This record gives sequence, structure tokens and C-alpha cells, in this order.
Amino acid sequence: MSVLRASPASHRRRTFPLAVGLLALASGCHNPAPDMRDFAIADIPAVTADVRTSEVVQASAVSHHPPTVAPPAVVKAPQLLHIPPELPGIDAPLVETTPGKGHEKDRFPDLPAAPAEPALAPSPTGKPLTLVELEQIALATNPIIRQAAADVAAARGKATQAGLYPNPELGYQADQINSGVGVQTRGQQGGYVAWVLKTGGKLQLARLASLMDFYNARVALRKAQLDLINQVRANYFAVLVAREATTVNRALAKFTEDLYETQQGLVKGAEQAPYEPLQSYAMALQARALLLQSRNRYASAWRQLAASLGRPEMPPTELAGRADAPAPAFDIDRLRARATAQHTDVLTAENNILQARYNLRLAEVMPIPDIRTQIYIERDWSTPPYNTQVGVQSGGPIPIFDRNQGNILAAKAQLARAIQTVPRARNDLANRLAQAFETYETNRALVQYYRDRLIPSQVQVYRAVSRRYQVARAGELNYNDVLMAQQNLGTSVANYLTALGSLWNAVIDLATIAQLDELYVPPPTADDDGLKRALNPATTSPPAPVPAPPIPAPRPVPPAAASSAFVGPPRP
Repeated sequence: MSVLRASPASHRRRTFPLAVGLLALASGCHNPAPDMRDFAIADIPAVTADVRTSEVVQASAVSHHPPTVAPPAVVKAPQLLHIPPELPGIDAPLVETTPGKGHEKDRFPDLPAAPAEPALAPSPTGKPLTLVELEQIALATNPIIRQAAADVAAARGKATQAGLYPNPELGYQADQINSGVGVQTRGQQGGYVAWVLKTGGKLQLARLASLMDFYNARVALRKAQLDLINQVRANYFAVLVAREATTVNRALAKFTEDLYETQQGLVKGAEQAPYEPLQSYAMALQARALLLQSRNRYASAWRQLAASLGRPEMPPTELAGRADAPAPAFDIDRLRARATAQHTDVLTAENNILQARYNLRLAEVMPIPDIRTQIYIERDWSTPPYNTQVGVQSGGPIPIFDRNQGNILAAKAQLARAIQTVPRARNDLANRLAQAFETYETNRALVQYYRDRLIPSQVQVYRAVSRRYQVARAGELNYNDVLMAQQNLGTSVANYLTALGSLWNAVIDLATIAQLDELYVPPPTADDDGLKRALNPATTSPPAPVPAPPIPAPRPVPPAAASSAFVGPPRP
């Protein structure tokens, strides 16, 4: 047994090119590493902004540090009474603290003018607009509904197209032209007709799968209508709450203004020190700030309502209704049962399951060959007697290698995923419903507490303190007790308004999740066929299954229509 060994010279010949190549790669001579600076974008123009803003902000800065004042020589104020120098208004001058002194030279600050009442334009009907009228205006003019209706028409067209047979093919063909040596002939010339025969019910399955998109588009139209209605509801109650808040805060502003003027008279009568009215002055300013806030909130809420109506230029007008109307009484179990059974998300998920089943069946029948047939008629002009000949070709692919295995596996996975979408949608609805119902329950109780208990008790306290102050002897009762009672009353009213707005927001949230056609749902009766009719009186029995051909024409769906009309054809 012999072993072949390479000579040193041949080994050097083989290793020399490899060494050269490694050296070239190591040095980077062939492919140098890119420099990140080569990718820098150098043609971006420089942008200079907020130069003037910076100058104004810096020049307008006000120092909150007080001027240097020598501390008292004898009595030094305790640290607890020291005002931090970082607070704004630290440079305010001192006010006389002894009753009967300084009230003539210390002028009391004037209150700013209260915001004016909003100007209301006459309504289109000549009467205050109701919630029903606002919803009908929105459904007729808002572009969201028109877009959803156009999506229904587009889905219907796609479903129609999916079930159409392929067009036959008509053409001209010629063979063996000038086929002889040195002889020019017209060969065989004629025409042909070819068509494809779809087998396995592929067109019907494709049409049914596309028909699910049509039904989902109708469900989306229903959802768009309900979402728009709830948007109008939310803005409508926001206007009512802002209007109520403006009325109440205007009364509080007048109330605090009267207290401020009364306290000024007490200073002039030497019953209080000149600094004491500043407390009621601050309370009056806070009341005016709340009035300004509620006034601006009313204007913003109305603009949002006009935008949801599709008429953003619509001026404020009178609305029928009151924000302190009793809120609807909801039951969490009934709402959850309705939402998990009739919500458009659940209906869409169920339609997607049907579509996935149709697509799976379509993938399973795709390996069945489609038959392509061609018939041709030709005249043979090459040799006499120029006979006419007819030919037929028919055939299709043989599913030996490609039996659509991959698409079948993908369709099965998509069906498994679609099946899980229904419980996922129901769990999400139940979660959202629980959160919204918590807010609803809390604010409903708070509104009742403030309206029926807290505010009446604070009114009683204020009246009692005010009467006691008027008949009390000097030193028995301080006027600050009256101010404290008034402040507690104003705080209770402000908290009541906040809870009232939060309550109506929670009501709309629950109506949005449960997709209620009516906020005030009538209680179920003995002849009701379950929860659906109890929560939606306009619900009717489900229609008969829709056959595959022809596609049913879309019908306008009123807001109170039964959601069962959008389920689609029967399961395969």
C-alpha cells in the first residue's frame, strides 16, 4: 500500500494563493468596511424655531423671590408661618391685621366680570331638539354611515364576482403555413373555442366564502350606526351636564360675591380686620373660575355634538332634557348576556368561522382538476381537395405532486384560530363591561349621596350657621365659620357635578358595549322569548337561511333592527 505525498513545492503552490486571499480579506483591500459617515444625509436644511418664543418666555419670567427685608428685632416669626419664596404672589404687600384700622387705605380688590350666558340660536324645528332628532340628523348626514353603506355595496359586488364562471375563449389559429420546400401554401387555417369547466363546486364555495364578507359588511354598518348613536348620546349628555354646571356655578359665583361684599361691610364696621375679606375674595374668584370652566366646557361639548351630527357649523341651540334626570337602572347579568350574544364583534367572529370553513372546504377540493376543453375547425389549404377538419382537445392537471397540501394545512389553522375568536371577543366584552359597570355603580351611588344627602345637609349647616351668626353675641361665633360652611357647600356641589358627568359617561359606555337601542330598557314580561326581546323590543325571529344563488339585495337596516339578521347563511 503506497501513500501519495505532495512535494514541498506543490504544497507551496497550493497554499500561496490561499494566503494571498486571506491577507487581502484581512487588509480590507477588496471589500473595505463601510464608513457610517458615508450614509449621513447632508442635504437636510437647517430649521430654526421658537427663537421669538424663547425670548418672550425668558423676558416674561417673574422672580418669586421677595425683596430683602430685615427681620424683626424682638419677635421672630416661627418657621411654620414662613411662606416659601418659590410660591407665586410672594411680593404681595402686607395688610392691616387690627380690626378698625387701615380699611380706608386698604382698598378691596374688585371681582372680574362673570362670563356671559351663551347665545342660543333657534332650532331647525322651532322647539328644543330632542335626543331622537339629533340621532336622526347624524344618521342622515354623517359620512361614516355613508362609507359603511358603500362598503356593503362593494362587498356585495365582490361576492357576485367570486361566483361567476370564467369566460370562454374564442380565437384564430393557423398551422403548417409554407411548410413545403419551395412551395408557398396557406396551410391549415381556422378558429377555435376553448373553455374551462370548474369542478368540485369551487365557484359555489368561493362565492359562499366571499358572501361572508358581505354579511360582515352589513354587521359593520350596524356597528357604525350604533357607534354614531352612542357618540351623539355622549355629546348630548355632555352638553346637558355642562349646561347644568354653568347654571349651578353661576349661582355659586353670585353667592360667594354676596359673602365677599358682606364681609367688606363687617370690616367697615370694625368687626373684622381688613385682611379677612381676602378669604372670601379668594373663594369668589374660585367660583368664577369654575363658572368660566363650565362655560368653556359647554361651548366645547356643543362643538363636539355638532361635529358628530355631521354639521360642524351648527350654532348652539336649546336642547330638550335635563342632566339630573334619573339614570337608567342596568343589570350586569342582562347586559353581559346581551353583549356576549348579540354584539357585532361576536357576530363578525361567528361569520369568520363560517368563512374559514368554506375556505377549508375550498382548499380540499382544489386538487380536483378543472377540465379545459378546446374545439377547433380548420380548412386545409395545403393540398387539394382542401378539406375541412375538426379537432377536440380536453384535459387537466393530474394531482400527483401538488395536492394543495400546504394550503389545506393553512386553512385548518385559520379555522382553529377563527373558532377561538368568539370566546376571545366575549371575554373582552365581559372585561370592558365589568370596568364600565364599576364606574356606573360608583357614580350612581355618589350622585344619590350628594343630591339626596350631602348637599341638603350642607344647606342646613349653612343656614344654621348664618342664623346663629346673626343673633350671636360678639366673640361667640366668627364669620369664618360662615365662610367654612359656604365652602363646604360649594365643594359638595362641585363634587356632585363631577359625579353626574361621570355617571352619564358610564351609562353611555355600558350602552356602547351592550349596543343598546334604548337606554331605558323595559323589564321582561312573561310572554318574552328570552333576553333578546326583553332588551330589544324590535327584535324579530331570525329570517330563513339565504340560499347561495342569487345574492340577496342589501336592505336598509334601521338602528333598532335585530342583529340576528346579520348572521349569514347556514353552516356548511
